[in-house]
Amino acid sequence: MAGEDAPEKKAPPKKATKKAGGAAAAKKAAGGGDGDVPPAKRAKAAETKAAKADAKTTKQEEEPAQPEAFNMKGQLTRDLAVMLYGFGDDLQPLPETLDLVEDVVLDYATTLLHKAMDSAAVRGKLRRPGAPGAGAAVGPEDILFLVRKDHKKYARAKELLIMDEEIKKARQVADVADVAVPQ
Repeated sequence: MAGEDAPEKKAPPKKATKKAGGAAAAKKAAGGGDGDVPPAKRAKAAETKAAKADAKTTKQEEEPAQPEAFNMKGQLTRDLAVMLYGFGDDLQPLPETLDLVEDVVLDYATTLLHKAMDSAAVRGKLRRPGAPGAGAAVGPEDILFLVRKDHKKYARAKELLIMDEEIKKARQVADVADVAVPQ
């Protein structure tokens, strides 16, 4: 057979790969640099890196820090479970159900508050974070404005605001009565 006498084909030689734990890594960690990079180039790269770090620090000092996103995920689970039970669900609803309802509630609340912020900005009541006198810019009137076309939501929001005012007045009366009564 002709195939038996033919020389065997050899695989191409494998390329050598550097391992992270080798002698080169130990040399680099000990302070020695790459042997391929001249010292002048290494010094210039170090200066460039230091200049970039200084620029970042200066930029961070000039701009006020943005507040981190507030994550409410998982905070409403217990309350939603009780509400679902009140509306006829099981005493302990499925975790998937709670997650879904919580996602819907958080999405609705986030969207509503973003729209309320836009409404406050149009009215000129929205102040930039970090500005002097910055406070809560979104008020009850912004929320009422957004739900004005849904009569049930509007009536409930008005009822809650009235109830809140009554509770505040009752607390003031109770505080005055506590001060007036000698002990």
